[in-house]
Amino acid sequence: MPYNLLVCGSNGLYQLGLGNDDDHCELQLVDLPFVAHEKPKAFAFGASHTLVLFPNGKVFASGSNEFGQCGIAGAKILQTFCEIPGTWTDIAAGWEFSILKSNEGHFYSCGHGPKGELGLGEGVRVATEPTKIEFGSKLGSGVCKIQASMSHVVVQLHNGSLLGWGTCRKGQLGNVPTVLNSQGKPKPPMGLWEPTVLSYAPVIDCKVGRERTLLIREEGATTITECNDEDIATPMNGLLISPATSGIKFQCGWSSAHVLAYSQLYGFGKNLHGQVFQHDQFTGDVEDFEVGSEHGVLLAKDNTVYAWGWGEHGNCGPNHDDFKISKLYEGGNNKVVAMACGLATTWIITENQS
Repeated sequence: MPYNLLVCGSNGLYQLGLGNDDDHCELQLVDLPFVAHEKPKAFAFGASHTLVLFPNGKVFASGSNEFGQCGIAGAKILQTFCEIPGTWTDIAAGWEFSILKSNEGHFYSCGHGPKGELGLGEGVRVATEPTKIEFGSKLGSGVCKIQASMSHVVVQLHNGSLLGWGTCRKGQLGNVPTVLNSQGKPKPPMGLWEPTVLSYAPVIDCKVGRERTLLIREEGATTITECNDEDIATPMNGLLISPATSGIKFQCGWSSAHVLAYSQLYGFGKNLHGQVFQHDQFTGDVEDFEVGSEHGVLLAKDNTVYAWGWGEHGNCGPNHDDFKISKLYEGGNNKVVAMACGLATTWIITENQS
């Protein structure tokens, strides 16, 4: 069945891949190779660049490429989606950097990482093309997944252990060895420059936000959470979900966290721009959801997509009130099969059922 990729939102540096740099509040159709016949496997979003991974291992990038964060040397901006050479199985992105996992199981980073975000070693701040990250023997049981937020990266291994690098001063990488400040007093370092085994107990899942890492664990028949951000940790730790992991999905935004449990969606965190989902505004069954930096979308059982949160760039559709959930897309004969949210961008994949 043919697929369509629809987008809206922030586009000042061509991150929507439309060939123009206008913000869009109406959903636009993206002309991206392979979408017509193959559903994208994953998206990754930086401040102003986008990566799309397909099941065949091809990755396409669009947007700002000032530091090579799109994985393609040369052009400073990619106005439409261009293929990154190589075959890849996973992707992640932060503010001005990208991480790619190759078909052979190696990790590569590219772009700008002033506080260790590239994971390439002490003082390496720029990589204009994908450069291999050295892990030594730290990958042990093998990689389950990799995630990145604004300026830190977390790798989850199959045994539940975590590795990480990038900024760490807010506790987003757990307890790390301290350094001495100018007065000789200990303080957390600005960042970790290479993959480091983190001090967390094993997890079944984890999610990352701007300055936070959300950990999900099992205790008996219950799912519990842990987070270095008290605005999220305190209310979420009171939400004990049983049985563990069944029908549960977690996501982190920049200043919020959300959980979908048994078709009901709940939000936690700072709500300055309506980015925390308000359950009383939509009490119907939720099929799926995604969150970006400061907004989110949900898919209702009737194939309708709703948006909430900060929509200043059109990422929540036209005439959106930040503090009220609004209808973004009615699928009709086009079944919504996936969604994604970036930094003030929204992506919807549909499958034509007619």
